[in-house]
Amino acid sequence: MASGGDNYRKGLRNSVYGLWAGVLDKSDFQNAMSSTIERWLTVAWNEGAAECGISPEELTVEEHRALLNAIDSELGHLSGYADYIIQNSKANGGKRDTVFKRLEGWVRRYQDLTNRAKTMACKDKKLEW
Repeated sequence: MASGGDNYRKGLRNSVYGLWAGVLDKSDFQNAMSSTIERWLTVAWNEGAAECGISPEELTVEEHRALLNAIDSELGHLSGYADYIIQNSKANGGKRDTVFKRLEGWVRRYQDLTNRAKTMACKDKKLEW
């Protein structure tokens, strides 16, 4: 079974490939990427919190806000990345590896968010009496 991080990478790669190959337009790309980012970064956050015994329903306002800010930060870079992919698209003679290299920075956010959630959630770790 694939991990959340693997699924995140796959979803991102599919969107990037679609735009690079001309199957998706910029709007479709942004919608697909947004959906992938929102879904899988939330999963990453929940995985990190779960390592400290905190369920999604038990997230503090601060933790929830940190997750939303991280997602918003990623979404804020979509248009620039889309432009980069279009400039280096197959139709423009670009190589697929060129746009995929830049994707790895996006993929690393999954583990970053898992770690950030774990750090925040472990401050709220449940104790047994």
